[in-house]
Formats: sequence, structure tokens, C-alpha cells
Amino acid sequence: MPLSGYNEKQSQAFIEKYEISMLLDEALLQGDLSVHYQPKVDATGQCIGLEALARWNSPILGNVSPVVFIPIAEEYRMVSRLTDLIIQKVCAQIADWTKTGLPSVPVAINISLIDFSQTDFMSKLVKYLADFNVKPPQIELELTETSLEANQAHSLKLMQTLQSWGFTISVDDFGVGYSNIARLADYPINKLKLDRSLISQVTSSTRQKSLVKAVHVMCEELDIKCVAEGVETQEQVAIMTQMGCKEFQGFYFAKPMPAENFAEHVSRHGLVFNAKEMTAQL
Repeated sequence: MPLSGYNEKQSQAFIEKYEISMLLDEALLQGDLSVHYQPKVDATGQCIGLEALARWNSPILGNVSPVVFIPIAEEYRMVSRLTDLIIQKVCAQIADWTKTGLPSVPVAINISLIDFSQTDFMSKLVKYLADFNVKPPQIELELTETSLEANQAHSLKLMQTLQSWGFTISVDDFGVGYSNIARLADYPINKLKLDRSLISQVTSSTRQKSLVKAVHVMCEELDIKCVAEGVETQEQVAIMTQMGCKEFQGFYFAKPMPAENFAEHVSRHGLVFNAKEMTAQL
């Protein structure tokens, strides 16, 4: 007699997830994940930063979506190894771009709750930068509200230390689930990234537009820069610009791309990412 709540589909899903975790473990050991970079731009399309995004092209599974492998990395306690690998690859890439004379822009790296909770996070981060002669102002650290709230005393102390070293601190995905902007005033935050779920509705919902405007006004009062994430239309850019937003990220300007594609674009067009040109290329 089968166990209560157990069925063949659940069994197969568990097996598939476990198999993916084993392949991911091997990929991390071999350093076989790559990094794509998505430009962050001002309203004119001038690139003022990049976000580093993990990509995994498995020889067995093919391209595995981050939506699949990142939760598995978290569940199987591999996320810190993933973050370490991405930080090292980003630092190596920054060093290479510097060597070849590519204009320098800060690169943002996503930091998980597990990463941020580790006592040796700061020492590892500083070591990786030193290995490639990368300076803290060249790195932006993107955290989630959950990371901040999990251990408030630890988060506050670590963020103060990171800022004193020159790192930029951003809160990512603001607007997903319960968000408390007043609570963010307790932390030394440089940037707030408004989630695409908020940005997507500013052109169709008066209430949503008013909410985003209120968040932006409060950010200005707190001296926190607002970033519009997931921008897909010129109308969204126009509305956010009217509110005073000066930094944008989304498919309207550019999709995530391999490092060599970014370097090639900059060598041909400079740091300007024209929306129409990028749509044609990608």
C-alpha cells in the first residue's frame, strides 16, 4: 500500500531534482558555470553598470534555467559555492577588461541569505578581489529584504563594514511579497531595485503608478537611488524618468549577454545601448 501523499510523479520529480543536483555539484567543482552580464543604463541608454547572472550549459542537460538550478543549489546547500564561483569569475573578467582597456563600470553580484549569514563572507570577498586586483567600488552587492531581516544585527554590522570598504549595497526585487520601505531606513543602503512586477503596471494602473512614485519620493528623502528593473517599453522609461528615476535595467535596453558580446558592443558603439539596435542584435 503506497504511503499517504506519495505518488509516482512526486517520486520522479525528486529523482530528477537529485540528478540535477549531482550534475550541478560536479559543474561547481569544475568551475563550468558561466556569467552573463546585463547592462544597467541611464535614460539615454548610457551603460553605468552591469549585473552578473549565473548561467549553466550542462553537457548532459543542455542549458539549465537559473529558475531551476538556483533553488536546487539553495536546497542542497551549494549556493555559497555558486556565489564564490561567480564572484571569482566576475573579478577575473573585470581584471581582463581593465587589461584590454575596456571602460570600467561597476558589476553587481547577487548575494543570498546563506552567503550573507556566513561569518567568513567578508574575508572571502576581500580575498577574491585582492587576487585579481579589483577594487571594492567596482563591485555592487545585491541583497534581498529577506537577507536583511533574517539577522538584523548581523546584517547591519556587515553592511556598515562593506560600505566602509567602498562596496555599493543594493536591495533587489523590492515589491515582491511584503515590502517595508520604512524598515529599509534602518540599513545603510545605496540603491533600491524596483521589481518588474511594479514597473510592468506603471503604464496601466494609476494606483500602481502612485505607489511607485511614493516609493521613489521616500528613496529620495533617504538618499537611496531607485533602479527600475524589468523595463520593457519606452513608455515605462518615460514615466519612470518623469518620477526622477535615473537608472534602468531590462530587455528594452539589453538582454543579459556573454562577456565577449559586451566587449564587442563597447568596442563598436561605446557604452551606449540603443534599444532598437539591441533588439535587432538579440
